[in-house]
Amino acid sequence: MKAGGTQHFDDMSLADILSDVARSAGLTLAIDPQLAEVRIPYSLRWEASPIDFASRLAAEHGGIVKPGGEKLSVVRRGAGTDASGADLPRIRVKRIGSGGWNIEGEPRPRFGEVGAAWQDPKTGRRQIAKQKAGQSGPVHNLIHPRATEAEAEAAAEARARELNTQTASGFFVTEFDPTFSAGAIVEASGFGEGVDGEWPSERISTSWEKGSPVLSTIDVTAKPDKAQGGE
Repeated sequence: MKAGGTQHFDDMSLADILSDVARSAGLTLAIDPQLAEVRIPYSLRWEASPIDFASRLAAEHGGIVKPGGEKLSVVRRGAGTDASGADLPRIRVKRIGSGGWNIEGEPRPRFGEVGAAWQDPKTGRRQIAKQKAGQSGPVHNLIHPRATEAEAEAAAEARARELNTQTASGFFVTEFDPTFSAGAIVEASGFGEGVDGEWPSERISTSWEKGSPVLSTIDVTAKPDKAQGGE
């Protein structure tokens, strides 16, 4: 799973590439249908483990890799869905009965747009595909150029959504429920302005202590399509 390796992939779908990578690690792939169809003209795995390469490639197209058991699952960032594309059961938390919470804005640089470069084969000139990032500020330019305009647009959009999730984060503590699943949307109510609303969950940890209520701590981020404090 952690062994490095070098491969290149030409004009393949994201599902085909990640299926090959998962197979090399002895895993089977489960991937969101929207991500599965993404076409990638060229991709290079250079001295990277299967999980590192899969994580990077998925992130460039708005996905998150979740290895577990004998599967490599790839879901859309902040969508509240599983690897089949189906909605995960929502997690509803209320201030009354809550075991605690904390939501804070992140002191990160704010960007107005994300730019990704690509080479126009007709003119031979370098072009920039841009995507709104939901904030006021300068352009955040991606380092590596993309092979096509479509790939550049996808990379810029994925990074913009990722930047939005970084504008706020925190946690809610609530009574344990076996139906909770990391990645589900948390619906918060009764906490007040700036906290009430929808929050994509990232991790769920549960504490078990004899004689005490079983509580789950749900780590959340801002939604990828709406930056906290954006204008």
